[in-house]
Amino acid sequence: MAIAWLSVLQSVPWTDVVRNAPKVAAGAKKLWQSAAGAVQPAPLDATEAGAEVVGEGAQDALGVLQSRMAVLESGLQQADQQLTEASRVMNILAEQNVQLIASMEALRVRLSRQAVAFWGLLLIAAACVSVWAIFWR
Repeated sequence: MAIAWLSVLQSVPWTDVVRNAPKVAAGAKKLWQSAAGAVQPAPLDATEAGAEVVGEGAQDALGVLQSRMAVLESGLQQADQQLTEASRVMNILAEQNVQLIASMEALRVRLSRQAVAFWGLLLIAAACVSVWAIFWR
């Protein structure tokens, strides 16, 4: 199982991920600002829409249209709220992605330094064993 994760992590082009992380964060921030700053249109009144009431049939038709318009406006408002929430979540995820990439880069540097230290200590140990074998035999 660990080997599968290792192969997945090795197949990721980390240099591209690190290089593009600020672009992803900037795009998410731009999306968040555009979705959060969207202007909500005011609902139209029957008189503003230019409706004329002529008789009982027109009154019923106007009432049906107004109720349908109210339903559509509420659906549009819900969709706008969902879009705003989704863009907020995307912004948070992009920020977390930037933090994750920075942490992984720090771990990569730390692992490289530890590998160099390990091989250096291994060479020193091998040299000590060689010197011991030559002089104290």
